Amino acid sequence: MDSPLFRVRELLRQGPVLSAEEIAQRLGLSQELIAAAIAHWQQRGKLKRVFSLALPPSAATRSTSPCQGGCRSCGLGSAPQAKRAAALFRWDEGSS
Repeated sequence: MDSPLFRVRELLRQGPVLSAEEIAQRLGLSQELIAAAIAHWQQRGKLKRVFSLALPPSAATRSTSPCQGGCRSCGLGSAPQAKRAAALFRWDEGSS
């Protein structure tokens, strides 16, 4: 069996932009292993965090937050809370 590091690398080299949770599910690995693999590849400049759907804590608690009331205009209104707060990662082909 290949190392978790190389399994993460090969999955992301195929092109998907995924959250750590999605990587863990696709590879059948623990969140802890995925977090370690992500940290490893980020330190080496191979993995990029491309988007985070999380709001800053101050925005999430204000009554004027654009997400309160579930407007769904961004398409994320029906997504689970964990998914909305997930960082997404992609392999940086320029560094491979």
